[in-house]
Amino acid sequence: LDVVGHNAIMSAYAKEGRLADAERWMRRIEEDNLTPDIISYNSIIHACSRSSSPSGGEIAEQWLSQMEDAGLAPDLITLNTAA
Repeated sequence: LDVVGHNAIMSAYAKEGRLADAERWMRRIEEDNLTPDIISYNSIIHACSRSSSPSGGEIAEQWLSQMEDAGLAPDLITLNTAA
């Protein structure tokens, strides 16, 4: 799979609030020597916001920090999802 395929799977998990599964696919992007893009990070942050985990907000902040460390600036979708 390419990053687009990984993103599609993560997005599906995010819509269901399946944070652990979305995070597993995010790790697979890197394991497959691909670079996560803004859509990857937006999907994982969306999964955090939909998750029933009480620490979802903290996890979202960690992913947002990783995104910025990777040189990607939050876009409107990121900010709306993280709000």
